[in-house]
Amino acid sequence: MLLFHNLNRLSDHHNYLSAIFGQKHFFFVGGMIRDLLLNRETNMDDVDITLSGTHTENKNIITSYDKEFSFFDTEKYGTMTIIPKSEGNTTQYEITPFRTETTYSDGRHPDEVVRSDSLLDDSQRRDFTINCLYYYKTNAIVRDTNQQPTTDPKFLSLLDRQGRYYDETSQTLILQDHQLISNFQNNTLENNILSDAVHVILDPHGGIQDLVHKKIKAVGAPDRRFQEDALRVVRGLRFSVALECDFEKHTWTALQKNAHLIRHIAKERIKQECDKVFAGNNPFGFVALLDAANLLKWIFPKVYDNKGVEQPLRYHPFDVYTHTLMVLYHAQQLSTDKLLRYAALYHDVGKVEQYSSYNMKLDEEGVRSMFSSWLNHVICGEDFVREDFKNLNASTKEIDTIARYVRRHMKIGEILMGDESHYKKKLRPMIAQVGPDMVKNLCLLTVADRLGQYNPIQAPAVDDVYGLIDLIDIIMEEEGRFSMKELAINGDLLMKELKLTPGPQLGVLLKKSYERVLEDLSRNDKETLLTVIQGWMKE
Repeated sequence: MLLFHNLNRLSDHHNYLSAIFGQKHFFFVGGMIRDLLLNRETNMDDVDITLSGTHTENKNIITSYDKEFSFFDTEKYGTMTIIPKSEGNTTQYEITPFRTETTYSDGRHPDEVVRSDSLLDDSQRRDFTINCLYYYKTNAIVRDTNQQPTTDPKFLSLLDRQGRYYDETSQTLILQDHQLISNFQNNTLENNILSDAVHVILDPHGGIQDLVHKKIKAVGAPDRRFQEDALRVVRGLRFSVALECDFEKHTWTALQKNAHLIRHIAKERIKQECDKVFAGNNPFGFVALLDAANLLKWIFPKVYDNKGVEQPLRYHPFDVYTHTLMVLYHAQQLSTDKLLRYAALYHDVGKVEQYSSYNMKLDEEGVRSMFSSWLNHVICGEDFVREDFKNLNASTKEIDTIARYVRRHMKIGEILMGDESHYKKKLRPMIAQVGPDMVKNLCLLTVADRLGQYNPIQAPAVDDVYGLIDLIDIIMEEEGRFSMKELAINGDLLMKELKLTPGPQLGVLLKKSYERVLEDLSRNDKETLLTVIQGWMKE
C-alpha cells in the first residue's frame, strides 16, 4: 500500500518555497511524489514545482525574494531554476507554470508552449499517470507523524466511486474528480471535503490506482504520448523495471508500435536512461523488455546481432543472446558497478564473428590462427564495444573501461587452467596494468559467465574464482601494486652502465625488465637485471 506520511518529508522544501510565493498556490509534481508514496529511495535534491501565472509574474515574485540564490531562466518553455546559496545546500527547484503544448515536430520538444491557468490542462501533457500526481501542503496542523501505510480496504473503491478519498491517519486528501480538482485550485472546495487535511494530492488521471496495481499507463492517448516524445518509450521501460510494474495493455501496444521513433532522439539522452537502469536494480529485465519492445537493435545493436547464434553444446546449451542475458542477470546480483554490468552485456558480442569462421571448416592450424586474429571474440568484441558505445555518446573513459573488461574477460579462466603455483605470477601483471579493483571485477564477471552457462537449478563450481579474489587481497597487502617507478633500474642507469644512447631500445629493455620482475619480485635487483639485459643485448 501507499505511505502518505512520507509526504511530511517535503516540509522543509514547502517552507522555503512558501517564503518566496507567500499565499500563491504551488504544487510539487512528478516522480518524487510517486517515490515517496511507494516508500522508495528518492532524490530530494531535484524538486519539480508547477503553479499558475505568467512567466513574467512568477519571475518577478522569485527575483524579489530577499535571500541569496542562483537563478536560471529558460524562457522558451517558461522554466525557472532556483538554487539556494545556503551552506551545504544541494537542492535545486525547477519551477514551470501550468501550460499546454502543441505538436512535437522533432519527436522530443513541443513546437509551441501555451500558458494556462488550469492544472487539468497542464496534466494532459504529462507522460504516465503515476508521474501525474500534484501535491499541495496546507497550513493545517499535523496530528501524528507515525508512518504507517494506508490499510483501509475500501480505499480504492471509495476513490473510484466518489472521485475523492480522505485518509484520516495521515491527514491526506486525494482528489480525482475533475470538478473537485478545479474547485480546489480556485479555492472553492467545500470545507467539509477539505476537512483538516495537511496533504492534498490532485490525481486527475488515476495514478494512485495505477501505483497500487503496479501499472504503467500513459496519460490520455498512448500513441500521442509516445509520438510527442519518443524518449518516453525508453523511460517507460525504465519505470517498469525500477518500480516492478507491468504495462497497461494499450500503453504497451502503443510503445511497441512507436519504438522506431527512438531513432530521432539524441543518443546521449538514451544513454542517460540506460545508465540509470544499469546502476539500478534490474538491467537484465530492462534488456529483455528492450527486446520485447523491438528496441534492442536500435540501442544495443551488437547484442541484438547475437540472437539465434548457436554455441557448441558441450560448453553452452543456449544461443549467445540467451547466455548473455543470463550472465547479465548474475552480474547484477554480484555487483552494482554500472560499467561491469555493461561489460556483462557485451562480453560475448564478438562470437557472431568467431562462430562464422567455424563454417570455413578450418583445420587445427587454421583454428589456432583464427584465435590469434581479429575473429577471436575477445578481440573483435572490443571493437564492437567501442562502436556501439561511441554511437551512444559514452565518454572515452567509460568506453575504455568496458572494452578492457570485454578484451580480458577470458583471462581469469586462463589463469585458473594453469598451475596454482603460478597464480601470483599471472595476477601481478594484470594488477599492475589495470589495478586490483578491475581484476576483482574480472573475477566477478567470470563467476557470472560460468553461472550463465547453466540452468538456474544447476550449480557450477566458482570457489576457485573467489579464491583468486582472496589472493588479490593478499598480493595487495604483502606487495602492493608494483609500478615501473619501483624497478631497480631506469633509463639513466642503463645509459651510464651499459653505454646506451637515448632511443627506442631503452624503452624496450625497461619494459622487458619490468615484465620479468612482475613474474617474481625477488628479481628486482639492479645487478641481476643489468646482467640479464646484457644477455638480451647479445641475442
